[in-house]
Amino acid sequence: MKHSILIVEDAYPNRFVLEQLLEEYECQFAVDGSQMWEKLSAHIPDLIIMDIGLPREDGLILAQKLQKDDRYRGIPVIFLTAHSSKKEIVTGMLAGAYDYLVKPIDGTILLERIDAVLKRKVREQHGGAR
Repeated sequence: MKHSILIVEDAYPNRFVLEQLLEEYECQFAVDGSQMWEKLSAHIPDLIIMDIGLPREDGLILAQKLQKDDRYRGIPVIFLTAHSSKKEIVTGMLAGAYDYLVKPIDGTILLERIDAVLKRKVREQHGGAR
């Protein structure tokens, strides 16, 4: 069974690259928070990859809302964004991200980080991180 990933990214070129790179996963896409919530109401993914600079609500606010909602709290979030200052990275991690990657990202590194986050999620579901 393929892991499912919800990618929240408003820029088409980035969505296209991620779709090609993540072909081994079942990917769904949302361009903003409204679409993200619609997708989540229909299917709970194994992972969310989210940009911070999104229209209407930024990814930080969306991640904080996910953490406050019992239905979605357990979904790991990886930020994939151009926001690269130390303060932004710390803020992203405090918002509940499992990982924070800065664009442009090497595809191999992204795949390794996704694998690590998914393995961590499985460990946590089966008795905590080891």
